[in-house]
Amino acid sequence: MRFPLFAILLALLPVLPAQTGTAVPALAALDRAMTNYLGKTKTNGGSLAVTQGGRLVYARGFGLADTALKTPVQPDSLFRIGSISKPITSMTTLRLVQDGRLSLDAPIVPLLGTAVLPAGILADSRWNQITVRHLLQHSGGWDAEASFDPLGSYAVVEGLGLTLPLRQPLTVDDVIRFMAKQPLQFQPGTRYAYSNFGMLLLGRLIERVAGVPYETLVRDTVLEPMGIQRMALGGALPAQRRLGEVEYYSAARLPAFYPGIGAEVPAPDGGFYFEVIQGAGAWIASPIDLVRFANGVDGRKGPALLRPETIRQMTNRPSFTPTGGYYGLGWMLEQNGASLDWLHSGALEGTYALLYRSDLGGVCFAMTFNGLPESETAVDELLEAIAGTLLSVRQWPTGDAFDSFLPSAAPRVAGAVSAAAQVAGVSPGGLVSLYGMNLGPVEALGTRLDSSGRVATSLGGVEVLFDGLSAPLLYVSRNQINAVAPMALKGRALARVEVVRNGQRSSTFTASVLDTAPGVFTLSGNGRALAVALNSDGALNGEQAPAARGSVVTLWGSGLENFSTVLQDGEVPSGANALRNAPRARIGDQAADVLYAGAAPGFVAGVLQFNVRVPANASAGRAFVELSSADGSSRQGVWLWVR
Repeated sequence: MRFPLFAILLALLPVLPAQTGTAVPALAALDRAMTNYLGKTKTNGGSLAVTQGGRLVYARGFGLADTALKTPVQPDSLFRIGSISKPITSMTTLRLVQDGRLSLDAPIVPLLGTAVLPAGILADSRWNQITVRHLLQHSGGWDAEASFDPLGSYAVVEGLGLTLPLRQPLTVDDVIRFMAKQPLQFQPGTRYAYSNFGMLLLGRLIERVAGVPYETLVRDTVLEPMGIQRMALGGALPAQRRLGEVEYYSAARLPAFYPGIGAEVPAPDGGFYFEVIQGAGAWIASPIDLVRFANGVDGRKGPALLRPETIRQMTNRPSFTPTGGYYGLGWMLEQNGASLDWLHSGALEGTYALLYRSDLGGVCFAMTFNGLPESETAVDELLEAIAGTLLSVRQWPTGDAFDSFLPSAAPRVAGAVSAAAQVAGVSPGGLVSLYGMNLGPVEALGTRLDSSGRVATSLGGVEVLFDGLSAPLLYVSRNQINAVAPMALKGRALARVEVVRNGQRSSTFTASVLDTAPGVFTLSGNGRALAVALNSDGALNGEQAPAARGSVVTLWGSGLENFSTVLQDGEVPSGANALRNAPRARIGDQAADVLYAGAAPGFVAGVLQFNVRVPANASAGRAFVELSSADGSSRQGVWLWVR
C-alpha cells in the first residue's frame, strides 16, 4: 500500500534565537524591556511593533510561539488580541454611521428585529431606550460587576439548561436572548460600565444592518481598505489555530465546552466558548496589523477610514464622565498635555495585548503576548520602559518597514533548519524548513507532482535554490517553506540558500550542511495540532478523521536507516532501494508492526515512507508516534489520532 505524497503538508520545526526581526540600534532599550518582561512574568513569547508618523520603525518577536516545538515568535506572528477587538467593531460601526447607513442615536431593538429578539422577550423595558451610541460608550445599562458577564461565566449555559461539554453549538443569538430576559443594572446612557455583552450585541447589530456576516463586514469595511490581510476571527481549539498563530499558555484548567477533548482542559484550549465572543474579543492579529489599524483610522497611514467630524464624535467626552480618562466611541482616551492618547488593552486566559496611540511624537505601539500576567505591576513597568524609550528618541530610523510585511515585498530568508536533526542547517537528501518573511503567498500551498511524476520544484510561483540547485517543495507559506535538500550537497560544509518568488529573489542565506539524522514528519502546515498521516482509505488523519485500530497508516520521514542503493535526485525508487532493516514503531504505549519501510514512491532521494499498523489495543484519542532504528529514534511531538 503506497500512497503518493501530493497534498501532504510537512511542517518542520525550527530551533531559533530568542529574538526575531531586524534590530534597531536607536530602540535597543525596547529589546531589553521586552526580554525583561518575559522573564519577570514567565511568559513564553511576545511581539512588539512601533510606528512614528505612520511609518513602521520597529517590529520584533521575542521568545517562543510554541514551547513544545521550539517555534519562535516572529514579528508578524498572530495572537489573540482579546478586547482590542472592540475598537475594530467600533470603527466598523462608525464607518457605517459616516456612510449614512446607521445613526448613533438609533434605538437598537428595532435594528435587531424579531429574528434576534422575539416579541415579548424583553424583561426590562429600558432595552427600548438603548442606542447605538450607548453600546459604543459602554453605557447600555449592563454592569458585570453588579451582576455577571455572560461571556465570562457559566450563567448562560446554566440558564439555557445546557450541560458541558456542549453537544450543540451556542450562538450569539442564544446569548442575546438569554440576556434579554435579565434586568438592566442602570438607566441606559447615564454612566459607564465596561460591557463585553454590549460590544457582542453591537457586532450582531451591524451584521444585521449590513446584511453580511460580521467578519466579512469588518474585513470589507475596515481591514482591506487599510491593507490588513491576515487578521481573522480565531478559534478555541489548538486544531483551529491559523497559520502563523501562536500557542497560548495558562496554568488554569476549566471544564471543557467542546466534546471530545476531555473533561477539563487548559483554559485557552476550549475552557470557554470562543465563537460567541466575536466582536467583543475574538480577533487574532499581529502587532504590525494593530499599529496599521490605529494609524489608518485618521490617515496617518494610508487613506483615512474616518473623516475629521466622525473622529471628533469618536473622541468627544461623554457628559457622565466629567473628568479624567474616559471611554469615547470604541477607545479609552487620556489627555496627556496637548496630546489625546487612544488606547485599548485585551486579556484572555493565555493572552495579553495592548495598543497605544499618542500625538506626542506621532508614535503608536502594539504589544502581544501568549500568556496573561498575574499582576499589573510588570505591565506598568514595561509601559514605562517603552514610553521612556520612545520619548527619548532624537533621531528616528528612516524608511517604512510596513511594506516588508506585505505579500508584494521581496522574500527574506532568516534561517534553515534540518527537520530530522532539529538543528540549524540542511541535510543532503533530507527535509529542511526555511523560515523568514514574504516567502510565499498568504494562503499556504501543499506539494504536487509535476508531469513526470516527480515532486515539483515550483509551487505558487516559489522556487528554492541550494547552491543554485532547485529543490523539491513540499509546503509553501508566508513564513515557512519545507523542501528537500539536494543530494549533491553531500560533502560540502556550507550551502547558499535563496528563495525566488514571482521573479523576486531573496538575499543569499548561508546554511551549514549536516549529516542525516532520524526524523518522522506528521505535523500540519501550521506546525502543530493535526497529524499529517494517511489513513488506510487515503484520508488525511486528524481529530475528525481518526485511524481505526488494526488499520494501516502511512507516515514519512528521513534518516532512519540508509538505503542499500543510494538514490540520486529524481531517480525512481524500486524494490532494490528498500531499507536494509525495517525500523521499529510505537503508537502510544504500544508496539506497532511496520509493514513497509522504503523510498517514497513518486518522490525523491532521502525521503522515506513507512506503512504502520495501528495496534488493536491502542488507546483512542491522540497517540504519539515513534520510529527507531540503528541510526536512532525520531523526536517526540509527532502524533496521530486513533478511534
